[in-house]
Amino acid sequence: MFGSADDLAGGALGGATIATSATGDINDASATFSRQIYSFFAQDEWQATDQLSLTAGVRVQFYDGEGVPRHNPSFLQRFGFSNSVPFSSLETVILPRFSATYDLFNEGFLSDTTITGGVGLFSGGDPVVFYSNAFSNDGFASANGDTGDGECAGFVNAGGDFNVLAGGQFTGFPQCAVQAAINNAARGGADVKSTDPDFDVPTVLRANLGIDTMVGAQDGFFSNWNLKLDYIYSRFIDPININDLVQIPDIRQGLNGFAIDGRPVIAAIDPLNAGCNAQLVGTGGTPPTYTNVTAACFGTRLDDFNQLTNGPSYESHVFSIALAKRFERGIFTDGGNVNLSFGYAFTDSENTRNVFGATANGNFEDTAAFDFQDPAISTSNFETRHRFTVAANFREEFFDDFSTQLGVFFSAQSGRPYSLTFSGDGFQDSTSGDNNALLYIPTGINDPNLSPLSTATAADVDSLLNVISGLNCNFTPGQTIRRNTCSNDWVFDMDLRFSQEIPSPGRLFGLEDRIELFADFDNFLNFIDADWNVFRNREDEDGLVNLIGTSGVDANGLYILDSLNGQTPDNQETLRFSNSVWRIQLGVRYEF
Repeated sequence: MFGSADDLAGGALGGATIATSATGDINDASATFSRQIYSFFAQDEWQATDQLSLTAGVRVQFYDGEGVPRHNPSFLQRFGFSNSVPFSSLETVILPRFSATYDLFNEGFLSDTTITGGVGLFSGGDPVVFYSNAFSNDGFASANGDTGDGECAGFVNAGGDFNVLAGGQFTGFPQCAVQAAINNAARGGADVKSTDPDFDVPTVLRANLGIDTMVGAQDGFFSNWNLKLDYIYSRFIDPININDLVQIPDIRQGLNGFAIDGRPVIAAIDPLNAGCNAQLVGTGGTPPTYTNVTAACFGTRLDDFNQLTNGPSYESHVFSIALAKRFERGIFTDGGNVNLSFGYAFTDSENTRNVFGATANGNFEDTAAFDFQDPAISTSNFETRHRFTVAANFREEFFDDFSTQLGVFFSAQSGRPYSLTFSGDGFQDSTSGDNNALLYIPTGINDPNLSPLSTATAADVDSLLNVISGLNCNFTPGQTIRRNTCSNDWVFDMDLRFSQEIPSPGRLFGLEDRIELFADFDNFLNFIDADWNVFRNREDEDGLVNLIGTSGVDANGLYILDSLNGQTPDNQETLRFSNSVWRIQLGVRYEF
């Protein structure tokens, strides 16, 4: 291992690291557990009047399981509670629901109108994959050992070198490092993932209102259109959050652990360090806080003591409108028909942390944040704010009852949001990820919140601001940009399908069969013009665009910007090839 790629290239001090179980058997690093969810549901329907029907129900969920994470005494010493939290500790969840449907039986411009509505509490997801981290990372299952451990004393010379060759042949991984890993696992000294004893099963309070009606004149083109209006409100209660129990504001940095604008500069502590009397308040949660923190608590090799806990509640609003009609005659033939539909959807969706991975530390690291332990409620990575759709299908019968069809689908949607971040890890240790700290956007080189220790020049800052001004971002110079306040470009798409039915040879023998020949045209706009519907976006898989490096903050909490070394910040616009090319698919279907 090396501290960085530069260390490797320059021959700087490196080492070797290995992970193993206490026995050296990889099978002993696995975890076995089971969990059960028992659900009971009761529902009743009541026809209150000829027009009004009501439905009410309740769902009850009980949680149980076999096995608990192995108790780690060091974990208890550090944090004041046990890591052995079983599935059975989850409280019973009661989920009531109610809905109503009202038929107006109306006629006229609006006719056959139905109004529906409902409200209910729903489970917010099965947390088993996050619970499993505590079983497979109890500190004993496997641990790291490296050539910097005491077991390798004498193996590494004064210059930091060691030899794994004999006669030019590799002699194997250093056994002292293997033994260090075995010893570390035997005493439960590895990182421990845990579940907050006060963890609640996430739930979603959801309410919906819908109107389904026929609209239009009595006859002609504007008659008998079907209009649907829907609104869905969701409040996510006790959503999943992942914290790190050992990461807190580093009182040795900046303004007692904070930047000038209140950003925490976090580092790991060990409450068991000599001279440290820090005590965790409660059982962790969002965010974990300590009392009696002193400088003696820092300077530890601990990291990634991630905890499954709950975050603050947040909301989403979804509104949609759809208008459709079927014309019972083709444009050219009486036996044909035409189907038209138009749609629009608006989404305003929030979250706090990206939780789309299976590992605790991955979910902790993969979110742009001002405060990594308590990320703010902000626009969800998965939000598509606006989406328009048009679909049309034209069917004709030019001979006999064999259909000729042309289908067209068009969509236009606003781009997904993304975040601007610093590159590097200036506000947290490297185990908390990198490139994920939300960017402070200066007003210029003379911004009072920039440190004189910055190596960034006036040209660097101007270049940074020029790049940002060319992006679709909502920000205020002199402040840290909020998460997901940048948007990718709109995306447009058009797909076509042409099909023709022809007689099959089976008709000679009295069979009612037919053959359909079809051609599907994906991304027709790009076929018309190579510059149309070329899909580009400006973020990695976590929705991050890092523009400039930072070395953290100085003693006054001022931001230290790193030099761009004459380079222009990369806005990371990436061509998504598979979404940008046109394709034609030809096929045959036999129907009998």
